[in-house]
Amino acid sequence: MSKNDKTLKVILVGDPHTGKTSIINQYINQTFSHEYLMTVGQDSEIKKLTIDSNELTLHIWDTAGQEQYSALNKLFIKKTNICILVYDITSKTSFNNLSKWYNDVLSINKVDDLIFAIAANKSDLYENEQVKVEEGEKYAKSINAIFIETSAINFNCIEILFQKAVEEYYNKFLKKNDSDNNNNNNNTTNEENDLNGKTLEQMENENKQNENKKKKCCDGKKKNKNDNTGNEKKNDVDDVKNDNVKDDNKK
Repeated sequence: MSKNDKTLKVILVGDPHTGKTSIINQYINQTFSHEYLMTVGQDSEIKKLTIDSNELTLHIWDTAGQEQYSALNKLFIKKTNICILVYDITSKTSFNNLSKWYNDVLSINKVDDLIFAIAANKSDLYENEQVKVEEGEKYAKSINAIFIETSAINFNCIEILFQKAVEEYYNKFLKKNDSDNNNNNNNTTNEENDLNGKTLEQMENENKQNENKKKKCCDGKKKNKNDNTGNEKKNDVDDVKNDNVKDDNKK
């Protein structure tokens, strides 16, 4: 992964008016609008983040909280890597509905390749809170999720929310793969370049030398064979001459 970017799909889900869009705007643009703009369908942003010298690309999706968009939401939450469940601390209903959003995401994605985080948003309105911090932490623990109190209006813990979620995903799913890949690459390199203490180049040179020795040996044997064959033919001719001389003397 150090050579290639890894893209993570991050989605924010929750009831309307919980501040999902404001959280994303603060994280991407460091801006906040007091005017409520309803998300129609889905919207997305891109953010680069570096973890352990590895650059990750976050594709952040803002989903609509209205019930009429639930079917459309399910199309967009497929293959999610990080899901941020958002509730408004001044709305007990938005907190109670977290389980519905959680189950919706789980029904489409594999839990063994997914990180959940909970944003207890609008922490600046703590005087009007209907959900105690302890309640949020307890629910987060029950689903093994990260829990962060956030405030989009003053940028409180917004960056920490995404940083922690991405780090959790990286450490759980990507870091081990990177380590395994590096070890495999190192083992392959060692096997290729350092077999019995010899480099690949040395081994290739030795093979060439052995081939040359075999060639010279074969050439020598061939020459000796040709020489022996010539000597045998010469001896046969001499024997024939001697036999002819003997016959002449008898006559």
